[in-house]
Amino acid sequence: MGVPGKWIQPILSLKMDLPVEVDAAVVSFRPWSGLELTELKLYTKRDLVTPLFTADTLWVDADLWHRFKHGEWVGELEIDSGQLSTNLGSWAKDLVTDQEVDVDDLNVKFGYAGEILTIQNGSGELNHLDLDVVGAIDLSVYLKQGEPPPEETPVTPKRTPEQLIKDIAKSSAKIIGFLENFQFDDSPVVHVALSQVEEAQGKSLRVDLQVDHKGKGVHRGFVFQEIAVKAHYQNPHLVVEDFKVVENEQRMIQGQVNVDFEQKVYDVDVKNSLRRFGLEALAPFSLGHLLDWLQLRLEDRCDFTLQVGPNPFSKPGNKLSGHFYAENGFYRDAFFPQIELDLALDGSDLKLSNIVGRVGKGKGEGPVKGNVGLNFENHLILIDLEGSFYPDIAVSLLDGTSERLLREWECRGVPPEFNIYVYKENKGSELELKVKASGKDILWRGSYFNTVSAQVTYEKGVLDIWDARATRGKELLEGSLHFTKGFKGCRFDILSTFHLPDVVALIGPKVSKYMQSLHFKGDCKIAGHGFIDLSGQHQHDFTGTFSFQDLVYHWLGFNELSGSIMGDRDIIEIPDIKAAVEGGGMTASFRTRDTFSSDAKFDLILNLKDMDLFKVITQATDLEDTPYSGDLSFTVNLTGNIFDTPEDPRSLSYAGKGSINISEGTLFRIPLLLGLSNILSKVVSGFGYASQSDFSADFTVADGWVKSNNLFLEGKLLSIAGDGSYRFAGEKISADLKVQLFSGGILSDALKLLLWPIRKLIEVQLTGTIDDPSWQPKNLPKELFGK
Repeated sequence: MGVPGKWIQPILSLKMDLPVEVDAAVVSFRPWSGLELTELKLYTKRDLVTPLFTADTLWVDADLWHRFKHGEWVGELEIDSGQLSTNLGSWAKDLVTDQEVDVDDLNVKFGYAGEILTIQNGSGELNHLDLDVVGAIDLSVYLKQGEPPPEETPVTPKRTPEQLIKDIAKSSAKIIGFLENFQFDDSPVVHVALSQVEEAQGKSLRVDLQVDHKGKGVHRGFVFQEIAVKAHYQNPHLVVEDFKVVENEQRMIQGQVNVDFEQKVYDVDVKNSLRRFGLEALAPFSLGHLLDWLQLRLEDRCDFTLQVGPNPFSKPGNKLSGHFYAENGFYRDAFFPQIELDLALDGSDLKLSNIVGRVGKGKGEGPVKGNVGLNFENHLILIDLEGSFYPDIAVSLLDGTSERLLREWECRGVPPEFNIYVYKENKGSELELKVKASGKDILWRGSYFNTVSAQVTYEKGVLDIWDARATRGKELLEGSLHFTKGFKGCRFDILSTFHLPDVVALIGPKVSKYMQSLHFKGDCKIAGHGFIDLSGQHQHDFTGTFSFQDLVYHWLGFNELSGSIMGDRDIIEIPDIKAAVEGGGMTASFRTRDTFSSDAKFDLILNLKDMDLFKVITQATDLEDTPYSGDLSFTVNLTGNIFDTPEDPRSLSYAGKGSINISEGTLFRIPLLLGLSNILSKVVSGFGYASQSDFSADFTVADGWVKSNNLFLEGKLLSIAGDGSYRFAGEKISADLKVQLFSGGILSDALKLLLWPIRKLIEVQLTGTIDDPSWQPKNLPKELFGK
C-alpha cells in the first residue's frame, strides 16, 4: 500500500516547503532506529507521472530525529539502489541529461547545525562511477523568504527553498551531462565537493569535480587509456580547469574549457595530437561542421595548439587562433601531404600565416611557404606564397578567368618554382595576380618547352607576361605579351626560333588556322612587335620579319624563305619574299584584303627561276623517284578570293596572267604525256621515246579557266605546238596539238623525204583530267594502227 506524499511532507515542512510529492510502498519509523521507505518514488509537483527519483530502499538514521528537536541534525542516509531521472528539467528546464542515472549503495553522512548543512562523507556508485562527495551548504539563504528592502538600502533578497533544489539540479545535470557519455572498464573515482561562494546576488552553490583515472575508457566510440579532469560548476558557468585524455604515448589532448550557459558562449584552450575521430568524439560541438565551414578536410594527423572563443553556441568556430601541423588534408581542392601554420579566425576573416609545408600529389608534390588571408563574407582573397608546385593546385582559390589562364599550363616534369601573390578585395572586385615562375618540361596551349621562366601580372582585368623566356633544345622564345582588358587584344614583342605554328598557337587559335598549309622542317627565326586584335574587330597593327629553312607550302619546298610581314587592320602584306628553291630562286609579294571576312581577297606576284623540278617535287612528296625533271621557271600575277563558298567557288574569282618554261627535261616520262608518246610510236617506231626537253607557254587565268594559245614542246627530233586549257572545277583539261617532225639536221632531211605523205597529218587531241588524260589522233591513216 502506497503512502501519499502528504503523509511525510508536514514533517519536512517544519523548515522547508519542498515542491515534491512522495510515494512509498512501505514506511517504517522507529524512534530508536530510524526511518525506512521501501519502493520510494519522488515526484515534482510539476510532473506527477515521471518520477524524479526512485529507490528500492531509503534509510535515515534515527539520530536525525533525536537531534532535530534541539536544532541540529547528525545523521546517515543510505540508498540501496535507485535511479535519477532525466526529469531534472522540472527545475532546470534546459539542463537535462540524455539518459537516466543509476544510483547504487549510496551512503551519506551529514550534519546540520547553525543552518549549515554539512556532508561529511558521501560515497557510492553513480552510473558506474565511484562517487566521493563532501561539502557544506549554508541553508540560511534558502530557509526564509527575503523581506522587501528599504528603498534607500538595497539588500539582495534571500532565495526560496525551491531555489536550492534548482541549484543542486542544475549542478548535477551539468556534471552528470559531462560524464554520461564516458564508459570505463572499471569504476573510476569521482571526487565531488559542494561549497558556496559570495556573489553580487548573494551566496551561490559551487560543485567541484575531479577525476583521475588510468585505465581503458570509451567516449562516443573513441577508446582512450587515461583521463584526468578537474572542473567546477557555479551557475551558470562550467569551468574545466584542466583536462587530459590520453589515447597512447604519442596521441593525447589536454587543455581548459569555460562555458557560460546563460550567455550561451564558451572558450577553449587546447593542445592536441589526436586524430580527427578522437577530436570528433570529445568536441562539445560538431568538428565536421566547423571544418566544412573552413573548407578544410583533415584525413590524417592533426596536431595543434588552439585557443577558441569566446564563441556563441550557434557559431562554435566564430573565433579561434593557434598553431597547426597536419598531414594528408585538403583546403578546398588543394591537397597537402604536410602543412604547418599559424591560424587566426575572427568571424568570417581567416588568416593562415607562417605556412610551411608540402602541397600536391605524386610528381607534382613540392614545398610551399607563405601566408593566406580569406574573408568568407565579402570574398576577400590574399595569397602570398612561394614554393615548387603544379599551378593547378591553386585553381579552386581563383575566379573563373584566372582559373582558365592557369589551366592552359600543363607540367610534366618536376614542379615549377613560383612566387605567387593573389589579391581580391571583395566579390565584385577584379582579382589581382602577380606570379614569378620558372619550370622545366612545360606545355602551354599545347606547345612544349624544356624550360620556361616569366613574370605574370593580372590587374584590373589586364594580363601582362614579361621577362618571358622559353627553350626547347636550341630553340628559343623570349619577349612579352600584354593582353588588354577582357582579353580583346594582345600587344606583343617577341623573338623566336621556334617553328611558326608553335608561336602562333600561343597567341590564339584564330591565327593558327592560317598556318595549316605550312610545314616546317628546318630552322625558323621570327621577330615581331605590334598589336593583335582578338575582339573580332580586326584592328591589327604589327610588323615583323621571318627567316625559314626547309619549308614546304602545299607541294612546294623551299631551301630558304625570308621576308617581312605587316598587318594593318584587315590587310596583311608580305612585300619582299625571297627564297632559294633547289637550284633556283624566287621573289614574290603577297597581300590580303578584308582578310578576316568571307570576302577576303589576295594579290600575288610570283617569280620562280631555274628551279630543279626533280628536287622540288622529291622534297615535297618525300618520294625518292619521280618522273618530273628539268629546270622550271614560272611567273604569275594573280588575284582572287581566299575562301571558298558553295555558291561561289574561289577558283571562279581567280584572274591574272603568267608564263611557264621547262628546259632540259625528260618530258615524255611525265604521266600526262604518256598517251602522246604511244601515238607517236605508232607513226615511227621509237619516236614515242624521243627526248622532249623543252616546254614553254604563256597563260591567262579567268572565270575558272587557265588558257594558253602558244603551248610549245620541243625536242631534238620533233616539236609539238598548239593551244590548251585547264578548268579548276572538275580539273578538266583539253588541248589541240600538232606534231612537227625533225626540226633540222642531215638525219631530219632524209626522214622528211621518206615520210613526206603523212608529216602534215600528225595532229592529236587531249581531253579528260590530269589524273586520267585521254589522247586521240586526228587525220592519221587507220593502217598505222593495225586496222
